Amino acid sequence: MTYSVIVPHYNDPARLARLLCSVPVARDDIEVIVVDDCSPDQPALDAVRARWPRVRWLSTPENGRAGVARNVGLDAACGHWLVFADSDDEFLPGAFETFDRVLRVDDALVYFLAEAVQEVDGSPSVRSERMNELVTDYATAGDAASLQRLQLQHVNPVAKVYARAFIEGIQVRFGPIRRSDDMAAMSLMRHLDISWRAAWFLKHKLMETMFRREQARPLKGMVSVDDAYLGGERAGGKRGRGSENKVPFVAAVELRDGRPHRVRFNRVANFSVPALRHWHKVALTPDSHVISDGLMGFEVLNRDGVGHRVVQPPRGKAGTEIEPYRWLNTVLGNLKTGLSGAHHAFAFRKYGHRYLADAQYRFNRRFRLADMPNRLLVALIQTNPRPAKDLRTPAASWT
Repeated sequence: MTYSVIVPHYNDPARLARLLCSVPVARDDIEVIVVDDCSPDQPALDAVRARWPRVRWLSTPENGRAGVARNVGLDAACGHWLVFADSDDEFLPGAFETFDRVLRVDDALVYFLAEAVQEVDGSPSVRSERMNELVTDYATAGDAASLQRLQLQHVNPVAKVYARAFIEGIQVRFGPIRRSDDMAAMSLMRHLDISWRAAWFLKHKLMETMFRREQARPLKGMVSVDDAYLGGERAGGKRGRGSENKVPFVAAVELRDGRPHRVRFNRVANFSVPALRHWHKVALTPDSHVISDGLMGFEVLNRDGVGHRVVQPPRGKAGTEIEPYRWLNTVLGNLKTGLSGAHHAFAFRKYGHRYLADAQYRFNRRFRLADMPNRLLVALIQTNPRPAKDLRTPAASWT
């Protein structure tokens, strides 16, 4: 057997069928192992089982989440190569023919690039950005540092082909996935036993409430600010900051005793003087003292009488570690890593302000985590209803 494709599954038969359509199941050298994690809707899964008799259908003894299901599949696999996929994934046409062509007998682990799209409308997503960046950095540089980053940070089991001997040699086992994505639509769907569509709307209503709640909480005192972007370059599109796939936002950190106290992540139309004037009137109190790197648009702070000091950082890594920007860059890096790693997908041009508000809301309440659910419930009660049409409509203003 050449390939074993291992798929953990929980209550998602429609997209599981879509995944199976993208795998050449009829090939004699490919075995597909689907491990069901005690899905409640077994009749719907039975219909998929009947359609795909060549698939090996296994199950966990009790619901243990994706890691436990992967271990069951791993123990049953016979292929020389192991490929992991989630039930909501798809393989691009010709994927396994590409594996046939490029895999070498002595390879232990081979990475490949992934594409991610927003489930709702098929628009590009940032979910695979960080994984692809790690792979391309190593392919370009080929040095020990880029290899170490790839090995330590590309932790998702998908978008890789493993030699089974390698997996068995280092005795790899998957742990139960922790609930780091409790607010994700897929997690809500599973925990509340509702449809994915209903979970998506519920998630966005929660994030919209967070967004509105944070609107009236300007930063004050010493504030470090920087311009930032969500998204990356599209194939064949513009490069750099002019990419049509990049969405601008302002990251600001309120510092107290030299440490981050509160943050704001606000979408802006651009970094022009009018856009940043509108931003600072909402995001900062008039008596704030702002530190920036001298971006021309931030000159509006001086014009409007807001305390503003320019500190030009040195180039390279040293520029991220000097005192005015150390915490800002740490928070910003954690934000981008969290967005690309925790959330399955989102159309950042339409919904980016909500995901930024989600991160902002949680960060600003991190000292009272136990109170957060009750405080969010109160905010939901006090927020005007938002019908589905409004939730899907791009915001007219983000600050």
